[in-house]
Amino acid sequence: MNTKDLYKHLHRTAPYGDLEFFLRVARMSATLRAEGEALMTQAEPSGRLTIARGDFYRRLRRLHDLWRHERNVAERNSRKEQVA
Repeated sequence: MNTKDLYKHLHRTAPYGDLEFFLRVARMSATLRAEGEALMTQAEPSGRLTIARGDFYRRLRRLHDLWRHERNVAERNSRKEQVA
């Protein structure tokens, strides 16, 4: 596989890989995980998307933002408990 073909393959499969990694690694609430798994149904390992690529990444970015907020709140609460 030459570089051009490799880039093409990675570009095509990136949405699925990005979401799969996020769901596998990030600790999140059941609600966020369910939302991520619902989004996963819009992508296939082959790279085929059932929604527009832009819409997929907008939803993934929203998931990331909600996860960051959730994580920050949990860290803040943890620090408050340590002080008290």
